[in-house]
Amino acid sequence: MERKRFARVALNTLWALLIITVLLLFFKDRLSGLPGLIKKIRKEPEAIVTGFKPRKMAGFRCDFREPADLELWKTSRVRLQPVSSLLGADDSWGKATYYPSGSPGLLWTEDTIGVMDWRGAERFSVSVYNPQAWAVDPKIKIKDVSGNTYQKNFVLPPGRVTRIDLPTEEIAARLDLSHVGYLNLFLWNPATETVLYYSDLVLSGSDQPAPATALVRFMGLQFPSMVRRGETVEGAFYFILHKKLSGDHTLFLQLRRGEELHTLARIDPPFPTSKWRVERLAKVGPIPVTIPGEIAVGIYQLEVMLAQPVPTENGFTYLFQPYDNPEIEGFAVSEITVTAGGEK
Repeated sequence: MERKRFARVALNTLWALLIITVLLLFFKDRLSGLPGLIKKIRKEPEAIVTGFKPRKMAGFRCDFREPADLELWKTSRVRLQPVSSLLGADDSWGKATYYPSGSPGLLWTEDTIGVMDWRGAERFSVSVYNPQAWAVDPKIKIKDVSGNTYQKNFVLPPGRVTRIDLPTEEIAARLDLSHVGYLNLFLWNPATETVLYYSDLVLSGSDQPAPATALVRFMGLQFPSMVRRGETVEGAFYFILHKKLSGDHTLFLQLRRGEELHTLARIDPPFPTSKWRVERLAKVGPIPVTIPGEIAVGIYQLEVMLAQPVPTENGFTYLFQPYDNPEIEGFAVSEITVTAGGEK
């Protein structure tokens, strides 16, 4: 039996070698063109890509709630971690730690998300929180599979959430939206380790407006429009929450004129913002507010800010809740005239 089995294996091997020899003799003239074919494919990747149907991205959203959201991203000298309850009780974020290097980035590539079709989306938008005590200037780079590039720079103020918003019409002027293959959220040569938080990355269609990250609407205030230097007045401030906040906040009041800034008050809890009811009017005040005696007379913007203490390695910093009021730029809620006295 063993001899018959060995003979059968030997015979099959000889037949296989004979068939391979015949095929090599038949195709020997064609094998010389194989390196050229491979080189051509490398030079023309779009010829291969067009054989696959691009992923339609209109209505797509990444909010870092699911593990699959993290798998979409490729990191280049960046550490990406999920974080929950940064602004409110049910929000979620991707914490990106950029390390000092040439251009650390957080990327979508053809390997992680595939070739994308952005044509059905009207806007690309993403919320970014900058916890540093200084402004950070991230850059966004988008490419199609042919290598055409769109790039734009942004400035993120310290301690605030900024909504980056790009109309796809603007992007389409530079590249082919039907075959997008690359997105990079990067920093250029950061001198130190830099942290940014991302959430609500959306490609919104015409029937799917981009979501608002802001959880708070400023509803008004009771505060005199004209004050004297050195006097103490009373103020009250009203808010509505769209979602429950994750912790108690501090209320900051300040006067601003250009780069000139004067702190009026810092009111810490026990006013319990964590217990404010969603979609119900909440009030802070009346509270005494003293106008600095050394302030110059003139017109100032009164800024009212709710800020959540956030622990850091060196203590804590403040995360300022943005308002969803379209008429409010930053935190300036009212115009105040400061006089020298006797003018009221």
